[in-house]
Amino acid sequence: MSFGKAFSRMDAAIFKRGDDAIYNGTTPVKVFIDKGVEVFNSFESAASKHRTEIAFYLAEVQPVKGAIVQTDDGTYTLGDRIENDGSIIRFEAK
Repeated sequence: MSFGKAFSRMDAAIFKRGDDAIYNGTTPVKVFIDKGVEVFNSFESAASKHRTEIAFYLAEVQPVKGAIVQTDDGTYTLGDRIENDGSIIRFEAK
């Protein structure tokens, strides 16, 4: 089996995972929603807060702050970008 075929099979398997969503009212995408993510403000802080994070496959969409994401679970507005590893991008959701 060639590397191209192997990668195409891996991509097909990966893109089946995640929750169905609509990005900005028009684009169907797969997302990963993490609720109750605990975040500490600094090393000295004893208090934490909880937030919701949404991750996208960059191969499907290039999300931006302020975009609307509709899922079966609800409607979210994307806040600040948290992480981008070149394959998956993660945003704070409000």
